[in-house]
Amino acid sequence: MFMSCSNPYAEPSISVCAPISTIPSRWCARSFARTSTALYQERGVPLYWIVDLTARQVEVWTPADTEPHIEREQVVWRPAGVADRFTLSLTQLFRDV
Repeated sequence: MFMSCSNPYAEPSISVCAPISTIPSRWCARSFARTSTALYQERGVPLYWIVDLTARQVEVWTPADTEPHIEREQVVWRPAGVADRFTLSLTQLFRDV
C-alpha cells in the first residue's frame, strides 16, 4: 500500500504498511489510519487490521464498525466460503519486537 498523509491509496489485497516509527509524526499515522479505515469501509473491505507494534495490539475493523475491536492475544480471519480459518497469535508476533 502506498501511504501519504495527504494522499492514501487503497489496494484490494493484503498490504503491509510502514511501522509507525517511519511515519513523520504520530498525528500523521493516526490521520492515515482514519482515512484508510474510512476508505476500506466505504469500499466494503470485510476485515481490516491495524497492527500497533508499540501498543502490542491490533485494531480490527469491519464495514459496520464505528470503533475498532482491540485484540491483544490473537486475531482470526476466515474468508467467506473457506472452511479453515487463519489465527495469528499476537504473543508470538510481538515476542521479538
